[in-house]
Formats: sequence, C-alpha cells, structure tokens
Amino acid sequence: MNDSLKLLMDIYGGGTGNLMLYYDMETFAVSGGTGVVKNVSPSATVGFNNALLDAGKTTGIFHSGAFSGVNLSYSKLTFDTFNNGFLNNADDNWSASFLFSFTKTNSEDGVLFGCLNKDAFTFTSDAFIANKQYLEGEIIDYGRGFNIGINDRNQLFLQAIDLEAGPYVIVADQIELANKNLCSVSLDPFTVTFNYYDLPSDRVYSQTKLTTDRTENILSNEKFYLGSSNFYYKNPGFSGYVDKFAILSGDYNSDQLKSIISGFVSRAVIDSGQQGFITNVTGYNYSGIQQTGVTGYVAVLTGYRPVYTTGYFFEKVQSNQVNSISIKEGYRFISGFTLSNNLGYDEEVGYLYKTDEYKTSGNMANATLGLIDRVDVITTGGKTVLRYAVNQTGSLPLYRINPLTGLLGTTGVSIQPLTSQSTIDGEVAYNFYLNSGLMQEYRHNYLYYLMERIWLNIIYKLESL
Repeated sequence: MNDSLKLLMDIYGGGTGNLMLYYDMETFAVSGGTGVVKNVSPSATVGFNNALLDAGKTTGIFHSGAFSGVNLSYSKLTFDTFNNGFLNNADDNWSASFLFSFTKTNSEDGVLFGCLNKDAFTFTSDAFIANKQYLEGEIIDYGRGFNIGINDRNQLFLQAIDLEAGPYVIVADQIELANKNLCSVSLDPFTVTFNYYDLPSDRVYSQTKLTTDRTENILSNEKFYLGSSNFYYKNPGFSGYVDKFAILSGDYNSDQLKSIISGFVSRAVIDSGQQGFITNVTGYNYSGIQQTGVTGYVAVLTGYRPVYTTGYFFEKVQSNQVNSISIKEGYRFISGFTLSNNLGYDEEVGYLYKTDEYKTSGNMANATLGLIDRVDVITTGGKTVLRYAVNQTGSLPLYRINPLTGLLGTTGVSIQPLTSQSTIDGEVAYNFYLNSGLMQEYRHNYLYYLMERIWLNIIYKLESL
C-alpha cells in the first residue's frame, strides 16, 4: 500500500473514497498466460478494474527496460468501466481527475489514456437537431468518451467528439513538459484543466479551457485504455513508460492535486506528540441577569463643626509679672495703668527720661532726637486686665448624601458552562519527504529531442528538393 498517497488523500482529498483507481505498476499477476496489473490500495475499488495486457503478453518484458515503470510501447493496458456507476454515460454532472507519472521516449504524439469511440449516422430524411438542419443522406460523426495524450510538441491535449461540432482537440499550449512528468487532467462535460507539477522547484503550471463542445462518457460495455484508444487518427500507441496512474472522482483544485500527486514520489514519516488534556463541556448553569441602579439615598455622617457663643465675652488675666529692666531713652516697653476696680490694660510705650531739656547732641539717632544716651533701670508691675474671648457652646454634625444601589429587575439569562478534563494523546504530525534521487529524473532537459528534430528537419528539406 502507498502510505504517502493514502495520508495525502485523507488530508487533501477528503478520504480515499474518492480514489477510484490506483496502479503502482509494481503489483502484477498472470491469468491465462496474460499479464495483469493490479488495482491496489489505497484505491476504493481494490479487487475490481485490474488492467489486462494484450492477449498472450506477460509482465516480464512489460516491466523491464531502461526506464522505471511499465513499457506502453510493449503493450497497452485495458480495464472495464466502474461497477458503481462512476464515469457512466447517464451522468450529466460527472467530474474526474486523471493523475499520471510517465516518461515519453520520443517526440511522436500518442494517447496516454483513451476511451474515445466514434460512430457515424446517415440521415434518411431532412431533420433538425439542436436548431441545425441535416439533409437526407448526410453523414455526421458522433461519439462518446475522450483521449488524453501528448502531441509531438510535447504538450498535453484532450480529444473528444461533439454531436454538432464533430471531433475537436484542446491543447495545453502554455505548458512545456519535461521528459519524465507528473501531470493531471481534470474534466467535466464542458471544462478541462491541465496541470504539470514541477515538484523539484515546488511549482504548478496550470491551464484551464472552457468549451461549448460537450465531453460525454462511454457506455458501460466499452473499455478504458492506457496507451491506446478505440479511435485516433492513426495508431494510438504511446511510446513511453508509465510509473503511476490514478483516477479521482469529484472536483479538486490544482494545489490539492499537487499535494495528492506528490504521494507518487514521497515517503511519509508520522510523528505523534505528547499526551495532553482536553476540556469537555458536561452541562450548563443558568442564572438570571439582574438590572441594577439607584433605589434611594442615605445621609452619612462625615464629622462635626464647633459652635461658639455670639456677642462679647471678657475674662480676667494677669498681664505680666513685676520686673526691673534696664532701658535706654527712646526704647519701647510694656506698661499700662490700673482702673479703680483694680482692672487695667497693657500698652506698649516708649521710655523718656524725666526732664524738659531735649536737644541734639550728635549724629546718632538718639542724639538727633535730643534723647539722652544713658541707661536707666525701671520697674514694670503686674496688673489684672480684661481680655476679649469667645466661648464654644457645642458642635454641629456634618453629613454627605450617598445613593443606594440595588436590583431593578431581571433582564436576561447568563449561561455558564460546566466542564471536566480528560486525557488525550498528542497530535499526530505528518512529514512528507520527496525522494531526492528520483526527483532528478523529473527535471527539464530541453536538449532531449533536439537531435531527432534536427534529423527530421533535414529529411523534410531533402524530400522537398
């Protein structure tokens, strides 16, 4: 089994159920003296659609030669239509992709995969078919199936027959093939896409063509061929070798087919990661969502402010003690007088010497004022005086108004998942490695057909003389 192809089909092809046929050209049998190429896993139709060589030809010479794969110059391969209805004539919406790994050994054109059948019809009276008039005795060609081949320009082509247009050919004229190629051709009744995969350079060369000419499938009693066809303008044989061949059902884009066809020439390495944990949801907890807002207000005590008496209030205090001080004339000191009720008041006064003679006596401040420059000792006495005061009678409390919040009503439901953990194996990683030695055979060699074309050109010119 081709493990790489199976894994790539699982990843990019939606599973191997769409892989309708796979020949690895390495699994053979002999039945009745004739060689058989087995349809092998991961094909979804293993046990059916095995390919037969021409009558009496065995697989010995068929499988030997200078190139890998099997030699279609030695014998074509023939296999039946699919017993599950795939590619049947009654299906108007079919689509399929044909994948090839092949080597072309000369420049001559030929059929790689063929199932084209041609018939002729003679009208016995005037008739209209699809708005076209056919006269009595007129012969028209019609047919079923198609041919996928390589022309002498080394380009892929599709050949089919339309009821109105007759035989037609569609060529992938923008794609240059190498000597050994990985290619695919994808078909539906009105579209064909040619793909050439340059895997050494990791590139895809693609060309899609639409046509008003219909491609129709063959009948259930007709055959499919590798290296031949029931109808071609000459001997439809193919000069070359086929390594791998597969047919896919369904629609695939060029990048998907590139990944899948790389399974022809790659090997897969599977790496499994470490064990881990996964969180599983086991149920849900439902609770109402309540709307909140202001439901009222409350006064909050923040402190107190003192309250004082109003009007005047006097208290008796002792103003100072009796002291003897030394003082010069003109200096200031605290003095006062006493009333009859033994109360008095204090005042700050300047000291003067008791004399009536004042005249300037020098340039200093005291001398200029006429003050006498000497020190006297005086006595200041203590008195009881009245002092204005206020009296605190209490305190006033201070408040701040705060809003009260609460529930106003239910506005919805909150869903909280309930979870549990379980152990899981690590993720599996797939690494695909191209066979580096094999990849060299798929590189372009533009000088391959040069000598043969030079000789053909010389012969043509000689014949025209």
